[in-house]
Amino acid sequence: MLHVALAGLIAGSLALTPPDGTGDDKKNPDTDKPTTESVATPGVFETANEAPQSVTVDTYAMGRPVAAAPIKLWVQYAWGKADEIYDRQGESQDLTFNGIGALGQREAVSQRVAVGAQINFLSLPVAAIGVGAQLNIAKNSLNAVTQPNATAIPDLESSFGLQQVKVYGTARGRVLGIHGGYAFDLGDQQTIAGGVPTDLSASDGRDAIYFGADFDYPSERFRLFGGIDYYALQSGSNVAGAPNVDDGGDYLNYTFGTGFRFGIGEIGAAFQLQTRFDEPTLANVGTADGIGSHIGTVVPYLRISPPSLPASIYVKGATPDEYFEYGLGIGGSNSVKPKIGVTAGLSIGFN
Repeated sequence: MLHVALAGLIAGSLALTPPDGTGDDKKNPDTDKPTTESVATPGVFETANEAPQSVTVDTYAMGRPVAAAPIKLWVQYAWGKADEIYDRQGESQDLTFNGIGALGQREAVSQRVAVGAQINFLSLPVAAIGVGAQLNIAKNSLNAVTQPNATAIPDLESSFGLQQVKVYGTARGRVLGIHGGYAFDLGDQQTIAGGVPTDLSASDGRDAIYFGADFDYPSERFRLFGGIDYYALQSGSNVAGAPNVDDGGDYLNYTFGTGFRFGIGEIGAAFQLQTRFDEPTLANVGTADGIGSHIGTVVPYLRISPPSLPASIYVKGATPDEYFEYGLGIGGSNSVKPKIGVTAGLSIGFN
């Protein structure tokens, strides 16, 4: 009986052995492949496995750059209005001409058009380096809301013309980036006749050197982004025949935001805190000259990428000025208080 049992075990072993004589410890790589493969799904906070891209805080509402598109393009239109300011104590006051209440309440209306492009000329495993430029076109208006004196200052406005062009370079890793450049002032100067202005300027008449750092955490569903920018204003003047304003009145801006990414887009909000040294954020509207200012705003945004278009459509609740944008005002001092603003645009090369 023992011989019969041993013969049965040997026969069973031979039946389970492949014809080529390999066993379990010698698997054939050509034939022993799993019938299905398990593909890992990125988690909510897992980083995307793609090359880093360069992007500045100006373009956060456009989404993240697409690695396969070396050139990024965008165009946008913005409109905004304000009829109040924050005084030195942070209280809301009527926006007036040169702070003279007897001339009645005024409202400032801004229109902006921007066209920009950015290209990455060097992509490394740990960083991407690129250059970009943006051209800004602007129109400013200062209109009477109430005007007790019919002979007071009339409505003033600038032409709808060039305001500024800025050029920059940027380097970015998977999360952190740095950028810097120069902003060239292109606006026409304001005209004064008999001590009374006859129009407005679309700019402050000053060039600026700027630099900053930013971050964009590349999670799959949720997005965290932010940055800090400093604008060092150069001497210049936006009034014809007036002497140049010396260096000073620099700007510092903080941005922090979060968004939720869904199938065809992203929705979120950015908080911005803007500080200006030695000067109000907007002069000649009741703010005090010679002292600093600050303002905090919130900017909601929505980006949609239609499957049938190789582009994104975005809208945000803010109006850009020369250097930064104004969203929904939540507090400030010696600054304009935004009332309403909207920016709508089209971008290519972002997702």
